[in-house]
Amino acid sequence: MAAKITHLLWVFTLALLTVAITTSSAYGTESYPYQPQPDLEQPTPEKPSLVKPEVEHPFVPYVPKPEAQKPEVEHPYVPKPEVKKPEVEHPYVPYVPKPEVKKPEVEHPYVPYVPKPEVQKPEVEHPYVPYVPKPEVQKPEVEHPYVPKPDVQKPEFVHPYVPYVPKPEVQKPEVEHPYVPYVPKPEVQKPEVEHPYVSYVPKPEVQKPEVEHPYVPYVPKPDVKKPEVVHPYVPYVPKPEVQKPEVEHPYVPYVPKPEVQKPEVEHPYVPYVSKPEVQKPAVEHPYVPYVPKPILEKPYIGKEVLPKSIGVQGLVYCQSGTERVPIEGVVARVTCLAVDKYGYKAAPFSFLCNPTDKKGYFFTPLDLSSVVYKLSECKVFLDSCPLKTCSHATDVNKGVSGALLGSNYHILPNKMNLFSVGPFVYTPEAPKSTNGGY
Repeated sequence: MAAKITHLLWVFTLALLTVAITTSSAYGTESYPYQPQPDLEQPTPEKPSLVKPEVEHPFVPYVPKPEAQKPEVEHPYVPKPEVKKPEVEHPYVPYVPKPEVKKPEVEHPYVPYVPKPEVQKPEVEHPYVPYVPKPEVQKPEVEHPYVPKPDVQKPEFVHPYVPYVPKPEVQKPEVEHPYVPYVPKPEVQKPEVEHPYVSYVPKPEVQKPEVEHPYVPYVPKPDVKKPEVVHPYVPYVPKPEVQKPEVEHPYVPYVPKPEVQKPEVEHPYVPYVSKPEVQKPAVEHPYVPYVPKPILEKPYIGKEVLPKSIGVQGLVYCQSGTERVPIEGVVARVTCLAVDKYGYKAAPFSFLCNPTDKKGYFFTPLDLSSVVYKLSECKVFLDSCPLKTCSHATDVNKGVSGALLGSNYHILPNKMNLFSVGPFVYTPEAPKSTNGGY
């Protein structure tokens, strides 16, 4: 393998040497004469002149649209039925005038006028506080040193010398094109089409207003070079520390507030005057017969209305001690409250479920689309058990009182809401207490 690789390398180097020798001889003293190509005039094909045939359009007369008259429809006279309002007999109520009640005159006792006492405010002497002027604080003068701008010269860039290398002249090979005779295009005559006569309507000529634009001479933008800004060196100068002067506050003696005694005001004696007793006159009320109010049933507003397609599944076992055995053939019953279209209660609806299999499992699909009433609050009860040795129903998971179809459901791919109940339990012995459903 190594011998083959070395042999190939030798062959490749020899080929490179032969190419280099041939190229050096080509660019030597030998000169090839210049052979200019003759200018050949290429024939320009003449385009065939196609003359469009004149098409005569037939005359189409103007036909107006016919006026369609709507037929008159006579509406028969239908008299309005006369509806007589029933006359209601009101019971006779005699007129009873209101009794006149005289207000008693009340004598107010004489109360003498008592003027308000004048209270003099005591004069308070304020102590003398001398004026203390604010101290003047002089700011220290800071001398900024002179910093000259440094002269920065840009370095001159020297480009390296690159010798000129002329491009080699490569002669394109002469390619002989084969002779192709000229073949003119065949003349194809278009079929004559008779167009209907359409009268020519010229377009209205609209003259555009001439807008004179003012002459604006061209002003070139000046070339403005941004100056280079060199920031001078500024030495750091610390801020001077200024001490705030101490201000002596003058002594102000304590002055207590004067005690002002409120004068005692003597209120005059006002005797007690009792309110007079006014006897209300006896008013005789007329006899009005008793009319009982009609008893109206309030509309029942149920809870969540069940969907139209539901399914019920569950398990039923027979429990003897601690062991649970599934029962086959047990039938459960579904009972729902019904509400009519006016919101009133109707008779409850009941459905029997399919009997359980060997594993004690039952599944019943219910299609409620044919039921006119709205169903809600559906419950599942144990209905019958074929096993006589274990036929006593218990209220485990509300198998006797009724298991409510609530939020424990999931939606199947066929858009059926499947509810799960139970598991329900039967026992060989009767339970101590049971609660019946509705």
